[in-house]
Amino acid sequence: MTVNIGIIGLGTVGGGVYDMLVNRSDRINERVNGGIRVKKVCDIREDLGKDMNLPPGVFTKDYRDILNDSEISLVAVLTGNTKVALKIINECFENSKHVVTANKALLAGHWKEIFKKASECNSILYFEASVGSGIPVIQGINEGMAANRIDRVKGVLNGTTNYMLTRMEKEGLTMQEAEKAAIEAGFAEPDSSADINGLDAAHKICVLANVIFKTPVNLDDVYCEGISGLELQDIKLAKEMFGFDIKLLSVINVTSKGVEVRVHPSFLPSGDVLSGVKDEYNGILVRGDASGEVMFYGKGAGRYPAASAVVSDIIYVAQKINYGIAGKIPFMYTDTSGSTPVLDMENLSFQYYLRFKTIDKPGVLSTISGVLGKYNVSILSCYQKGRAGEEVPIVMVTHRALEGNLKKALREIDEMGIIKKKTVFIRLESDMEIY
Repeated sequence: MTVNIGIIGLGTVGGGVYDMLVNRSDRINERVNGGIRVKKVCDIREDLGKDMNLPPGVFTKDYRDILNDSEISLVAVLTGNTKVALKIINECFENSKHVVTANKALLAGHWKEIFKKASECNSILYFEASVGSGIPVIQGINEGMAANRIDRVKGVLNGTTNYMLTRMEKEGLTMQEAEKAAIEAGFAEPDSSADINGLDAAHKICVLANVIFKTPVNLDDVYCEGISGLELQDIKLAKEMFGFDIKLLSVINVTSKGVEVRVHPSFLPSGDVLSGVKDEYNGILVRGDASGEVMFYGKGAGRYPAASAVVSDIIYVAQKINYGIAGKIPFMYTDTSGSTPVLDMENLSFQYYLRFKTIDKPGVLSTISGVLGKYNVSILSCYQKGRAGEEVPIVMVTHRALEGNLKKALREIDEMGIIKKKTVFIRLESDMEIY
């Protein structure tokens, strides 16, 4: 039996999906046992139908033409507008259609609503391209590691910021220069604020958390800190003095105290496997209690990597439709009646890189050390890196300390007359304390 599908959204990913479905139909049809037919595609830009040389009757500007077509059983919803995508997906379920999407913001922000609706309508939703683009991390966790209790995920999930940080490390570019380079290279949109402020990575790690945990994590509970506050001098100093590499890390960590879900810049020791994830690539380490650590690596963005994941989902759903089991077995086992609580960052412990900018005066270091000690923050290493006029940069690495204690100490220190500029602190991410 041929499975008729509709595609809503013909942007970068949607256009790639259509191209792959048409030009790789022989290989795809072998997998589906009956084949796939793109019956309708929808986009608000009318000229796209002509530009893509679509057959007569295939293109429409009205997505309802797809929803109202009883022969279409599967819809790829590939619009980036979260509000519109949510409305369309709910209507797809109500019209007994199954859905494939790549919209991570939608999934992170509306997980409970979407999967509750899918269950009520006996529909299924696949979403591999929402995290890692062409990297099969969702099916890897959900199916390949199904026998495991997942206790940690640590990843570089945003290709734009990773490209920028790589250029800053290698070439000494400023943040603004690195962003411009990423846009020119096609790895960033003209408005790359969602990447730089960490929101894109927060959406992705929230989706992965919801794949792992029976009850979902609320997006508002995910700690999110981007790279906009990073300065080139700290990246250089940490590399020169300690051999650290900088990454925007996304982390899920299950501890005896509870669950951590967080996104923030981190220094990694040079031997960490994620230190080797450069440029626009993504790397995701997943640790299962039986499998140990499993590494997922590949291009985290781009037309065809994302389209590859979407088409893969289409093939799997089409197979289920052909065998009459689509919607009978849920893709995700998720309990939408509750939420997984997430630990507050103030209660987590890290080692820290600290950079103070102080006046050039005897006793400054002992004053700073005294305040840190007062809040149980112990200094591991301390360096005075030259002088800048009357200012003295002091760089420290601490032993592991509670974040809440460190922030209290820095607030007190920064109010002192010896401090010329707000203190910089960057977390270190390592299983063992770095000496």
